[in-house]
Amino acid sequence: MDLQFLLPLAAFLGMIAGIIVGMFSKEEFNTNRKYLLIFSRAVLAALIVYLSYDSGSLISFLVGLVAGFFLTATYLYLGLAVASTLASPLSFIVSSLVLLYGIFYGTLAFSRFDWKMVLLHLAVFLLPFSILMIWPGYSNALMSLSAGLLIGSLENKFVRRY
Repeated sequence: MDLQFLLPLAAFLGMIAGIIVGMFSKEEFNTNRKYLLIFSRAVLAALIVYLSYDSGSLISFLVGLVAGFFLTATYLYLGLAVASTLASPLSFIVSSLVLLYGIFYGTLAFSRFDWKMVLLHLAVFLLPFSILMIWPGYSNALMSLSAGLLIGSLENKFVRRY
């Protein structure tokens, strides 16, 4: 039985796990904040390198790079990365990296559990799956687009928010 469809769900649950970790470790948060930032950047960099290497569409990558500086919806880009690699045999790598990033993001971004924000992130994360259901042939272009978007939003997001 192929359980490939559970990978996006497991990838998204990383944010909820990060929120739970953040709730139970409030007193250690201030001393370990810089390490969480470093690790989350390293995970995003690994994801970007993998997506850039695997996709190969330069035009989509450049469009994503420019758009990533203006839009900072990181979970949309992560959903785009998971959705575009879902048919790939190595989609487990992308989902695992998104899971790890979600743990760091949930710990950094949320001091308390907020259902509205989690549901908003879930809706934005699942949006690319509906796009690929309509246009399934564009997965490589969307993969390189998500790599460019993640690069553009990487510095933008961390410099502004954290």
